[in-house]
Amino acid sequence: MVRKFMLAIAISSLASGALADTGPNLVTGSDGSGKGGGTSYGDVRDGDFSSYWMPPSSSDERISAKFSTTSYNMVRVYQAGDYVSSWRLVNHSTGAQIASGSGSDFSNGLLELNFATQTGSKVNFMIDSASAAPLITEFEVYKSSGSTQPAPTPAPTAAPTAAPTPAPTAAPTPAPTAAPTPAPTAAPTPNPTPAPTSEPSGDLGSNLTVNADGSGKGGGTSYSRSYDGNYSSYWMAPSSSGERLSAKFGSDVSYNTAIIYEMGNEISAWRLVNNDTGQEVAAGSSIGNGLVVQFATQVGVKLNLMIDSAYSAPMIAEFEVYNANGTVSGSSSSSGGSSTSSSSSSSSSSSSSSSSSGSSGSPDPACKTGAVLENGVFDCAGITLSAKEQCTSDAEGQDPVITLKNATVKNLVIDGAAGGDGIHCSSGDCVLENVVWEEICEDAATLKSSGRTMTIIGGSAHNTKDGPGGKPDKVFQHNSKNSTVIVEGGFTLTGVHGKLWRSCGNCTGNGGPRDLIVDHVIIDAEIGSVAGANGNYGDTVTITNLAIKDYDSDKPSVCVEYKGIDKSKGGDSEKIGQQWNTDVCNVDKSDISSF
Repeated sequence: MVRKFMLAIAISSLASGALADTGPNLVTGSDGSGKGGGTSYGDVRDGDFSSYWMPPSSSDERISAKFSTTSYNMVRVYQAGDYVSSWRLVNHSTGAQIASGSGSDFSNGLLELNFATQTGSKVNFMIDSASAAPLITEFEVYKSSGSTQPAPTPAPTAAPTAAPTPAPTAAPTPAPTAAPTPAPTAAPTPNPTPAPTSEPSGDLGSNLTVNADGSGKGGGTSYSRSYDGNYSSYWMAPSSSGERLSAKFGSDVSYNTAIIYEMGNEISAWRLVNNDTGQEVAAGSSIGNGLVVQFATQVGVKLNLMIDSAYSAPMIAEFEVYNANGTVSGSSSSSGGSSTSSSSSSSSSSSSSSSSSGSSGSPDPACKTGAVLENGVFDCAGITLSAKEQCTSDAEGQDPVITLKNATVKNLVIDGAAGGDGIHCSSGDCVLENVVWEEICEDAATLKSSGRTMTIIGGSAHNTKDGPGGKPDKVFQHNSKNSTVIVEGGFTLTGVHGKLWRSCGNCTGNGGPRDLIVDHVIIDAEIGSVAGANGNYGDTVTITNLAIKDYDSDKPSVCVEYKGIDKSKGGDSEKIGQQWNTDVCNVDKSDISSF
């Protein structure tokens, strides 16, 4: 997955130099105050400096490192960008504040702290304030045998004039035995900026955008940042799909060109739509830094950028609209930034590796039973697909109807008589948008992609008590570790169900963490409990805006904690019970409503 431009730059400047013997990284689990942009707590302890946890906002947030009760005297916190402005480090076990400071304490993205030895099982990094929702790539805790020598900060050089230097192939290890590979010579600017390497050429005229609105704002950002002329500020979408950013002109104007600057290259499918007429004027797969899109002249007061899918919540630095005179040329720092104007006579066919969706209401030809859909957005246009065999029980091991590999499927119906094991997300990040399961057979969908996210947006699932799938069971099965399932956008359950989501209780090689985020979901059904999480593996459940039919006090149970086990031990995982406002169950009774 192509990560954000700011990550690529920030990682390139991680410290280099001799370090003392830190011993092993103690961190085995993590949790926090919430997760924005479809990120995961597990991203701060995966050893991958190109992944990150992002909080829901820019202030009063927390990321915590967890470990078995032990002594520790050193932490390292890595951030991409330069957003944290005020922070504290707190021993969670005692409540004692260990250290505090400002953003200037970070050196090229690294905050290294040495302090008097603490004892406990959890340490909190408290983000009191930041200029935007920060990106924490790693949070490491050590029992060091001696003082360390933080790496020298390389003198900043000019911003690169071409695509940013990729992250080094060997990220810093917790206990290096020799000096790490030197960082690339191009150091970042303090706030990574996607300013174009060259301005688009041609007679553009003046930028018509004087205001903006959209579908929502993530990470404490604002719409105004998309037209302020500052390429290092940005609007961030609340999620990775089904989002909108609109450029507003103040009055009816003619326009024929849009220039969009994205921080990174996260967007995988987009459209430009004339808000006044509803006409789609252009569409494409990726945007990147400075994508120029020209189309037949439009008239109106507002142009919508529809973000159909992205690898993670995208960040738009500038959305400019012009009535250009003649052809405009420009450059993009992203690889493969592309668009297709609706006035163009050319077309591209869809395949199992396509990024385009079906046109004119026709289903993408890749939407077939048994298909493996990879690296794209596939609009099935409401067709019904069946498993290869009829459903006779909810027995384990059934074939999926389709498999996703870093892909989005939308507008699909799963046949009630042959639902199989629904949809598998086997690699990458997957989005299931407006998918309807007429009847669940084994499971509706299963996440098998370690370290990634499966997002369910809208749609519905039904289960009949004595239907072909047998007894009520879980809807979404979560097997992979260090990964997240998100259910949102009005997804609705009907019929009778066991659980909405279950972290695997007794998988082979079981572990975690596995995270669930539920927002704006409707349970118009009988259900045993909403979510089942393994607290001993560091699982977390975050629920907001959940409506349950005939909900009364604690019936049904909302978040139930279990003690997961390895399959080799035999038996079932131990049920601990329903929890509220805990590290495992981040849900308050005020988040649940009855209808």
